[in-house]
Amino acid sequence: LKNRKKTFSLMHCVSAYPTEDRDLEIHQIRYLIDRYDGVPIGFSTHETPDNYKSIFMAVAAGAAIFEKHVGIQTEAYKLNNYSCTPEQFTRWLNAAKEAFLMNGAQTGRMTFKESAVKGISAFTRGAFAKKDLRKGDEFGPNDIFLAIPNINNQLLSFNLSKYASFTAQKDIQKNTPVLQADITVKNAREIAGTITKKISAMLKTANIVLPNGLNCSISAHYGLNRFDEYGAVIIDVLNREYCKKIIILTPGQKHPPHLHQKKEETFQVLYGSLKVNLDGAIHHLSAGDLLTIGRGQRHEFETIDGVIFEEISTTHYKNDSFYDDKAIMEFGGRKIEYRLFL
Repeated sequence: LKNRKKTFSLMHCVSAYPTEDRDLEIHQIRYLIDRYDGVPIGFSTHETPDNYKSIFMAVAAGAAIFEKHVGIQTEAYKLNNYSCTPEQFTRWLNAAKEAFLMNGAQTGRMTFKESAVKGISAFTRGAFAKKDLRKGDEFGPNDIFLAIPNINNQLLSFNLSKYASFTAQKDIQKNTPVLQADITVKNAREIAGTITKKISAMLKTANIVLPNGLNCSISAHYGLNRFDEYGAVIIDVLNREYCKKIIILTPGQKHPPHLHQKKEETFQVLYGSLKVNLDGAIHHLSAGDLLTIGRGQRHEFETIDGVIFEEISTTHYKNDSFYDDKAIMEFGGRKIEYRLFL
């Protein structure tokens, strides 16, 4: 029918006269909607004429077209037990209308009425500083706590997201409300998209192919505001008794001094060049070069032109990176994690 450009609909119908409640199979309406995308799905009813529950359920299931038997009883012709009178049909139509009103928006997100917003706002948790925040500090969910009651113009729980980071525009004291006017908000989802485009171009230039859906971390040691200076993109390929990561630094990026207590790792440069300071010894690596970093060895690295290298290691453990700069260790919004699709 679609191939022949015909306009048509399909209707769910149970051919039992009258249909008992237990046999109505209303969920078949949803089944047909899911199976026949774009085809209007309806409900052809054979239940008893005083059954107004089924029309409520059919509307809620998504039925768009309805069919019902209507008759006028005379001395010569009596109504069967699944046909309704005009009066019953009017009540049935009113039930359908009420069901559509209760269902609300047919497409897209509902419109929130002012009364509903006001009703819930008093119970929305507001953000309070967990520690003293100085003007210019970038902070995330780990640096605040949520509590009620909130106050006017406060940062609220629904403003928070793993993709949102905040910068204090004035000093905010510990345990005081975080006000919208005292912060700026940065959407990390958009920034992550820009960074992903950059590393995708680098991987393509280096002819490195990776499977889609790998875990990826944008490591921003001093926040996204300074990511171009300090940071890296870390792609987790696998992590078992052995571990493989792909680490990418864009031109001019540095990775601050740190060490691992549990992990031993080896870097192999695949593309570009890398300068590594390993316990005070400087190593200049280019494509193909290897460097092994033992447990407890302090190291930092940087690149001028950009670099992609493999990190082959023993099992990776979270919280096994110990940075010289304590501010990095205390910064809660240091990493943005997501699935990578190039």
